[in-house]
Amino acid sequence: MTNTNKIVGHYAMWAQALLLHGAAKGARDLGDRQTYLGMSDIGRGIECLRAAVANKRDHTFAVSQEELRQFTALGDMGRIMNVLRREITKQRGHWVEAGMVQALSSLRMNFFTQLEIKALHKGIPIQAHLDLTLVGSRSPSIRVLELKSTKRLRNKLFASHETQLYAQLGFLKALWNAPAFNLKNAEGVLVYHDLTFPELAKKVFGISMPQDVNSVDIEGWIVSVAPDDAKLYGPYTPHDDTLKVCLNVAEQIWGAVSGIRSGTMSIEDVPHDKGFHPLCDWCDYNATCPKFLGQAIEEYTDILQQRSSIKEQISSLEDDCREMDEELKTAYRRLVATGQVKQGEWVIAGKMRFRVIIVGEGSERLYVGSVNEEPTPSTNHTSDFTTPFTHGIAA
Repeated sequence: MTNTNKIVGHYAMWAQALLLHGAAKGARDLGDRQTYLGMSDIGRGIECLRAAVANKRDHTFAVSQEELRQFTALGDMGRIMNVLRREITKQRGHWVEAGMVQALSSLRMNFFTQLEIKALHKGIPIQAHLDLTLVGSRSPSIRVLELKSTKRLRNKLFASHETQLYAQLGFLKALWNAPAFNLKNAEGVLVYHDLTFPELAKKVFGISMPQDVNSVDIEGWIVSVAPDDAKLYGPYTPHDDTLKVCLNVAEQIWGAVSGIRSGTMSIEDVPHDKGFHPLCDWCDYNATCPKFLGQAIEEYTDILQQRSSIKEQISSLEDDCREMDEELKTAYRRLVATGQVKQGEWVIAGKMRFRVIIVGEGSERLYVGSVNEEPTPSTNHTSDFTTPFTHGIAA
């Protein structure tokens, strides 16, 4: 076996492992998602109804195990890497959640993971799965934390993420005293089911929560975690009007899905978002989306692929630059702490220099520059400035 075949095999192995793991975890934690609407479906529907309906209509993995085996047999590294990158992007949120759960456990806090809320709205089965639900033991308070794993932190959240959390908070409040709350163990087996929230809190934590939900302080936060940073968005509180909007979107999604399944309508009948959304490029259904239809002219394929490749390289180089910046900041702090330089003083290294300035509330700003050699003054003066002009203006 050649080294190339071995490399293809290794990447294919990880792609296959992630595909199987994702399918198993989805079935264990979320069940058959074709049989109900989730909060993420509603959130997606707020931004693009067509994408939400198409995803709910199909809800299959973009690549099957059999297709992956074909890619491997053909040595198609490009498609194998596409599968691998896609699965890493989809599943890293679960890895972040597992780490956050372990971290919170060390604080001995009372919290549920993946709390399930089931409801039936106008015949539509709806389920909410709350990442982390903190239960106050000293005062009647609830904090719902929705975890998002992102490549970089955003100044403003996607509307779908905010809608997802608003729907969770709305369901929590509206169904507080209904037998709608369920909890599974790590193997996906129901250990508590069909309980009210006060009943569940009493059974699991021994905490007595008020029967009147209006006596409970309920807040929601979105915790966005990047590879080397984190950001909180909130607080959000239950909002009756927002819940009505969410339920209206749920009706539209379910009605369209039911119509497509019965053959009375098609995906072409479902409205799509008219503008361009940052997530459009990640949508599995953008190839047939009406707003992207156009003329196929293959002669531009190579230049577009090259451009895409260069953009990926630029993004990778920018990530490398950010890592180097952090390394320089750390080095500067060490030099200041050991007295080798004063705070704000330049560090000269070869033909380059750098320093770190403290700005704002302890935040740091790195400055990097070049050290240019001054030109050597010439000692061979050929001009005699005392010589009178040989050409003048006639008097």
